[in-house]
Amino acid sequence: MRLYEFNKTVRLVPGAHIIDRAEEPENDGIYDRLHYLTPRELVKQEVLIVEDGKRIVGALGLEKNPYEDNTYWIDYVEVEYDYQNQQIAAKLIHSAFEFAYKRQVGLENSSYTPQGTERIKHIFARISKEFPDVDFQEQRR
Repeated sequence: MRLYEFNKTVRLVPGAHIIDRAEEPENDGIYDRLHYLTPRELVKQEVLIVEDGKRIVGALGLEKNPYEDNTYWIDYVEVEYDYQNQQIAAKLIHSAFEFAYKRQVGLENSSYTPQGTERIKHIFARISKEFPDVDFQEQRR
């Protein structure tokens, strides 16, 4: 399926919304398909999502930094395997920078997996240049 064939709008939802939606037939197995999503962590997050109909196919987790009032951690960027290579991750990352710009907060990215280094690190670099007013820190530990 190509991105233009489904609703590519990014929405911001509380993590608890995803926990509730995991019970829907369309989202059966969501924690296996998007393995960085876990109920324990979702309760602390706001999540940017992309859906195909009612199926959540991409997510970016934002967690308020408990040590700095004006910073959010980007915990993960995840796109379901069958939906990869359709610019969904780029759309999610761009939306995270819009979120930070509108709220006047900074972003701190977690460290990259080897796949993330290969596939999305350059997207963060490109999009961060589009938002020079957003304080973006790479690879928090």
